[in-house]
Amino acid sequence: MTRLIRYSTDLYAKLEAETGLATGWKPCGSLAVARTADRMTQLKRTAAVARAYGVACDVIGAAEAGRMFPLMRTDDLQGAVWLPGDGKANPADLTLALAKGARNRGVKVFEGVRVTEPTLVSTDGRRSVRALEWIDKQGRSGTIAADVVVLCGGQWSREMGRRMGVTVPLFSCEHFYIVTDVIPGVFRDLPVMRDPDGYIYFKEEVAGC
Repeated sequence: MTRLIRYSTDLYAKLEAETGLATGWKPCGSLAVARTADRMTQLKRTAAVARAYGVACDVIGAAEAGRMFPLMRTDDLQGAVWLPGDGKANPADLTLALAKGARNRGVKVFEGVRVTEPTLVSTDGRRSVRALEWIDKQGRSGTIAADVVVLCGGQWSREMGRRMGVTVPLFSCEHFYIVTDVIPGVFRDLPVMRDPDGYIYFKEEVAGC
């Protein structure tokens, strides 16, 4: 995950120049805060792993975290972890830019297509996917042969994996988001703030959160 995050942030920073499409990428950094001693121990371990992979990551005190994110209270915090190279992007814009970048490099993107069945082969007791059956909204169907299949179906990955003989420990979970009005003290480069003990995160959106 650390390698993936590092790769992603490097990619987002240069994707707009490569494709000509905005991604909304803002390298504003991010904070992860700890309300308990156990959470602080876990964040310190995360920071150690990040640094081992060359990712800038600092363990900081509650007061310093409060200076970086002045909207939050800090009297109930054990400390925080600061990632200066982290940031945020616009998901819709980023998806379009990634798709254009892929097309520029020869990838074919098919929308409105549903995978119906995989073609499985067994080798030395292991099953692997060699082709995918598909159907589109007009009822047309076909087969795509593949040496490698990457399963990234979001909340449908569990069901798709089951049909491919793969167990995906993923379940859909309802969650909510709130968009606020303008909040005094919220500025453009306000860091993303994650509070895992509170199951919530905050990011600036047009001078609100």
